Amino acid sequence: GDQPEWFHWGNHGHKPPIDIAANFYPSRGPYSSSDFSILQQHMADIRGAGVDTVVVSWWGPGSYEDRELAGVVRAAQAEGIRVAIHLEPYDGRTPELVQRDVLALSTRWGIREFWIYLADGPAPEAWQPLTSMFADLTFWAHGHSPSNGVRGLFQAYAARAGFDGVYTYDPVRYTPSQFATFCRLARTRGLRCSPSVSP
Repeated sequence: GDQPEWFHWGNHGHKPPIDIAANFYPSRGPYSSSDFSILQQHMADIRGAGVDTVVVSWWGPGSYEDRELAGVVRAAQAEGIRVAIHLEPYDGRTPELVQRDVLALSTRWGIREFWIYLADGPAPEAWQPLTSMFADLTFWAHGHSPSNGVRGLFQAYAARAGFDGVYTYDPVRYTPSQFATFCRLARTRGLRCSPSVSP
C-alpha cells in the first residue's frame, strides 16, 4: 500500500513517524535502510566521525538484514568503510550453519570480520572447524553471562573455541572495573577485547 512499513520504528506499540521506538529521534527523521541515498548520507556521517568499520546486525539467510546488506556494503565501500557482521542468534543457528554463512558472506561481500552474539551455547570444540577453516578472518565472541566474563570462564571458552577476541555487547551489565577485569582476563588468554559502550 501507500503506507510505509515501519520496521523497528513501530516496535512496542509506538506509532511512527512521530512516536518511534528509539531513545533518540533521528535528525533526518525515521528512515529506511532500503533507501540508498540515506545509506550514503549515514556512511558519509560515519566516515566524517573517523569510523572505519561498521558492524551490521544480520539475522540469517533471507532475513530483512540479509536482503538490505547489498546496499549497506555498497554505501560503506564508497566511503572506504569496512563492513563487519554481527551474527545474531537466528532460529536454528549452529556452528555448522555459521560456517556456511561466513563462507557465503566473505565470498560474496568480502566481509573479513564476524561478531558472534551468544556464542557460548555449544561446546567450544563445535566452533573450532569454523575458526580454523577461516584463519584469515577475525571472529569475536559474546557470552551469555557477565559473571562468567568477570570470572574468566567465558574467555577460557572463547580461547578453546579459537576465537580471536571477545566483546561485552551490553554496556549496562558491566561496571567500569568489570570492563577492565573482562579485558585483562581476555588478554591473559591471548584474546583481543572489545568492551561495548553506548550513549
